[in-house]
Amino acid sequence: SDDWLEPHAYETLLPHMEAGYDMVFFGSKSVDSQGREFDDAYKRPNAEGACRAGSQLIAGANVFFWNKLFRLDKIRAWDVRFPHGVLGEDAAFVYAYMAQAESIYYEPKPLYCYLNRDASATNSERFRLRVFELCGILEWLFLYYRQHGVLQKRRDLYPLVFVELYEDAMCGLPGNLQRRAKKLYRSMVRRCGLHREY
Repeated sequence: SDDWLEPHAYETLLPHMEAGYDMVFFGSKSVDSQGREFDDAYKRPNAEGACRAGSQLIAGANVFFWNKLFRLDKIRAWDVRFPHGVLGEDAAFVYAYMAQAESIYYEPKPLYCYLNRDASATNSERFRLRVFELCGILEWLFLYYRQHGVLQKRRDLYPLVFVELYEDAMCGLPGNLQRRAKKLYRSMVRRCGLHREY
């Protein structure tokens, strides 16, 4: 990767982890290969400092792994894992972890710099077609939430996460692929019994 953290990032962030927050989430900026910066406002939560980990904040948070600090003891206690071999594994991990979290600290300073390269995975054809892999991620998340009591604790969270990932993945897809994707998602909804849950 060609991304980088600002030199003072850990000195800025670690005191918040030491204060006992379940997760520290921090600002980022995107730059292209020419050094031009892009507005990353859509990646920022509508909050700053100490935040209660409410369902709206969780569902609206970006799912990138690289601008967050997690606690290893919580990862183990909550049995948070990455699904194997699929695009979107970071979304599964982040949404699983945040669903169990109680307290989050958001540091708005852009401490992570993401280099947007033409040849990166996020600019690939496979990433554009991730709608089909995200269906599996949503099923994985539903099963995780059910197994770990999240559906009972945060009943409103899963539909919010579902809509967030679904709309993001469908954006810009041609009509024939959208029809295929909708059929796949309807099948997953029936298989998981989501039409009965919600």
